[in-house]
Amino acid sequence: MMFEHRFVLTGYMNAMQVELPLWLLAGMCGAATAIAWRLDILARRRAKLNLCPTCNYDRTGLPIGAACPECGHGSAA
Repeated sequence: MMFEHRFVLTGYMNAMQVELPLWLLAGMCGAATAIAWRLDILARRRAKLNLCPTCNYDRTGLPIGAACPECGHGSAA
């Protein structure tokens, strides 16, 4: 069956063999990539809009290198 995965314990020197379908591994890699991509897009959007990376406070008008007045996080740059 196509959606079958097995856990097989062989008797040769107590070796374990795990068989997983490729679609499961590809799905896990794809999900991790999508999450990383989304987090990168959000970070770039916050930097472009001059928002604090921690609390999204609008840092417009603050000097470069100044701490965020809302959360105290350091400079976004």
